Amino acid sequence: MQEADSQSVSCNPPLKKSCLNIRQKTNYTLYPAEVEKYTIMLDHTLFVNELGISKTAREIPGSIEDQDGNMIDPCAGYVDPKDCDKSVITVGTKGKLDIFPMNLLLKAAGTTLDSASQATVNETKRYGGMILAARIIYDNTHTYSSSNYRYTVKVSLVKDTEFKVEDL
Repeated sequence: MQEADSQSVSCNPPLKKSCLNIRQKTNYTLYPAEVEKYTIMLDHTLFVNELGISKTAREIPGSIEDQDGNMIDPCAGYVDPKDCDKSVITVGTKGKLDIFPMNLLLKAAGTTLDSASQATVNETKRYGGMILAARIIYDNTHTYSSSNYRYTVKVSLVKDTEFKVEDL
């Protein structure tokens, strides 16, 4: 989408006094192509000073869940699974960073960029933006060991919000 508001002015030579106060202005509305495929790296640390516990995301197995508590495959963020490079796209794999497409966060939050904005009438979330909150829950209740942890990423859409950056 492009909107233009510009004027062209012929000023030769460009330093003539009559040309110094003339400004050209062009307004564009641009959207990045397929932003849902952009990758996100989520780094986090479990830190409990009182117990001497400090673990990075690379040291703890984990997963990401949808709104119903079901574990989501990190490659589920791709429309075509062949686009997913499993050597890079991963969540909760020991020794690796959590790297996944933005679409996985949207899927986990139960939304899409093209769904209706809750904050503004007749606007999509792609246009108006949104705020997602990611919670990382660490636990050891599967073994009750003070050295064996796991984590779960849960993503929620913050209701009635929008967010966008506009450059002037």
